[in-house]
Amino acid sequence: MVNFTILAGGYTAYIVAYLFNTNDNTLTYLDQYTTGGNSSRIISCPTNKSILYAVNYNVLDGPVQSFTVDPGGSRPPYCSALSTGQVAVVNYNSGTACVVPTEGNYLHFSSDSDIWTFPVSTTGTEGRAEPHMFYEYGSEIFIPDKGNNKIWRLGEVDGNPGNYVVHGEIQRPIGSGPRHIRIRGQVAVVNYKSGTARVVPTEGNYLHFSSDSDIWTFPVPTTGTEGHAEPHMSYEYGSEIFIPDKGNDKIWRLGEVDGNPGNYVVHGEIQQQPIGSGPRHIRIRDNMLSPVRELLARSIE
Repeated sequence: MVNFTILAGGYTAYIVAYLFNTNDNTLTYLDQYTTGGNSSRIISCPTNKSILYAVNYNVLDGPVQSFTVDPGGSRPPYCSALSTGQVAVVNYNSGTACVVPTEGNYLHFSSDSDIWTFPVSTTGTEGRAEPHMFYEYGSEIFIPDKGNNKIWRLGEVDGNPGNYVVHGEIQRPIGSGPRHIRIRGQVAVVNYKSGTARVVPTEGNYLHFSSDSDIWTFPVPTTGTEGHAEPHMSYEYGSEIFIPDKGNDKIWRLGEVDGNPGNYVVHGEIQQQPIGSGPRHIRIRDNMLSPVRELLARSIE
């Protein structure tokens, strides 16, 4: 299957991007980009295909515009440096992902890589794929897809850098919207749309999941502007899991109950200030442990 991105002008103030799927001959709307009135002619630069020129027929002073075109996708929210020296990128708006090999001293990128286009969602409420992050585990890459309510599993083909294919998937509840995951013998999943989180134990060689796990539903916020919980990621530190919640303006602290895999409860929180700050991502480093621990202690009192 080969996918093409088609850019089209017309009697509007936009250039519109479409995805053409040669497998089933379908055309899917991706995004639109503001231009002047009626971009009646658009052409690419003959020596640099990442540059696009447009003229505006309905504008009296007859401007000529230039644009840069990202060939990899639209609005990438996440990139990750893999242990293989490759760089993985997901594109939220275009529903695509790419693993780009590096050359020499890792400062240069190879052009020899495939772009994977995730299928348009047929269930749920989004109507499109919305991949959010990469997570490398062993020889696989896991990609949570908020739009498809799935976690995709990709593997490299015959050890060929840049050439990855989907060889499995983990279906999540419709409407849950998984965004971030972590794997430590168990898989931690936060669901943005439903405001829930779950730590799922694995069995055998970590390729199979146990059904014996609890689902934690975060409370509806009583302050702020979101009106619902919006957990964004999970971060493991020691025996705890930290989950920033943009909707509640808090960072939740979860702990395992009596060493029972899959059974986690919230046993603390960090209130973020000011209200409306919306924490999304966190990191804990050694030189920040003391102030973090002091803040945690105050939050429990």
